[in-house]
Amino acid sequence: MHHATTLVQVWERARQQIALPPGRANLVGIGGEFSLWSPLMEDWMLWMRDHQPDVAVRAEVGSVSQLLDRVQDGSLDVAVLYSPPQRPELVLELLAEEKLVLVTTAKDGAVRSDDYIFVDWGEPFRTSHATAFPELANPAVAISLGPLALSYLLTVGGAGYFRRAAILPYVESGQVRLVERAPEFAYSIYAVYSARSAADLIATAREGLRACAAARLI
Repeated sequence: MHHATTLVQVWERARQQIALPPGRANLVGIGGEFSLWSPLMEDWMLWMRDHQPDVAVRAEVGSVSQLLDRVQDGSLDVAVLYSPPQRPELVLELLAEEKLVLVTTAKDGAVRSDDYIFVDWGEPFRTSHATAFPELANPAVAISLGPLALSYLLTVGGAGYFRRAAILPYVESGQVRLVERAPEFAYSIYAVYSARSAADLIATAREGLRACAAARLI
């Protein structure tokens, strides 16, 4: 199986090199979860344009399992994921530690079950949330995409857990408020790549991701 995987990766890299656009010396394929494209992945693409103009970029979004499969078979060079599971021969590099915080649009800062929005941030969050809030086990609204949930919250009101970096501008503008003494949950962002990937190419992508994470996700 090891040799078969290696051959697939070599073939995929050779196929991509043949298809390079004019004026580009190399190509990097990157994937990310939907909720990571703004701002982290958008910033990374701009960073690549400014710092590595001779590298072509192929970017896509997908689920955790889809992106891990594509990194493992060599059709993607790196994936940016929240708290991914470990897989053989894949390297997980921590980019940033985010926090999920509870906010509400209620003027009294309360959280009510009838307008609570459950945002599905993955299995670790689901487990911690169920322990902390058993009374919110069956919400009327459940959304698996953070930006969509945020848009819904700002439109109709309610409460829910969101990334601190994404929600702080709305806290500062007074559109939502942080719920006092509510638990916060860790939400780590990782770059995932194959241990057998092209070292120089991966190093370039990782450098940009680290720079963008440090600038945005603080």
